[in-house]
Amino acid sequence: MNFPITKQNVQHLLLFLMGLLYAIPIFLVVSNIEGGRSISEIIHKQKQRDNSEIADSMAAMGILALVYEMNRPLCRSIGSFVSILVLLLGIYGVFEYDETTYVHYAYAGAAFVAIFAFMFCNYQNSSVQSQVLVMLFGMELFLLLGSVCVLATGGLRKEWPLLLYLESLFLGNFALYYIWLHHIETRPRPDAA
Repeated sequence: MNFPITKQNVQHLLLFLMGLLYAIPIFLVVSNIEGGRSISEIIHKQKQRDNSEIADSMAAMGILALVYEMNRPLCRSIGSFVSILVLLLGIYGVFEYDETTYVHYAYAGAAFVAIFAFMFCNYQNSSVQSQVLVMLFGMELFLLLGSVCVLATGGLRKEWPLLLYLESLFLGNFALYYIWLHHIETRPRPDAA
């Protein structure tokens, strides 16, 4: 089987490996979801059991994400790379600090702002102003506002973990945005023929 080493194929491989590494924390969070109010709470329970699979897989995924961002064909702005870097630092802080501390919320805030900055920067720099990107960005804003409302009203209840659901949808929506952006940037152009 002939698999030419092109920049486009390297991007496909990097995205595939990032997806595999991202699947590890998703699996661990889902398998330990019972009684959790938020993703952070579930991750901290895993961390207390001296379980480093989540941190290790997220660190490896982060390295691949930075390499991916450095090689993106349409990344004409340093803003995209910096957004991913801030997002990774925010994720690290969220993992490191318990959600009962203000430091945790500062890191979480930085991560959320980085996600929005990435989405906005890439929509603005995309050669194709995709309606799908606009829709996913709007959904992200809606999910963030829902999360803020849950936190502001003290809605962290074990019997109905709304924040957990909103966080999961938020992260899933961002993953869809990232994949769709990859699709836009790597698909063959009619004018390239």
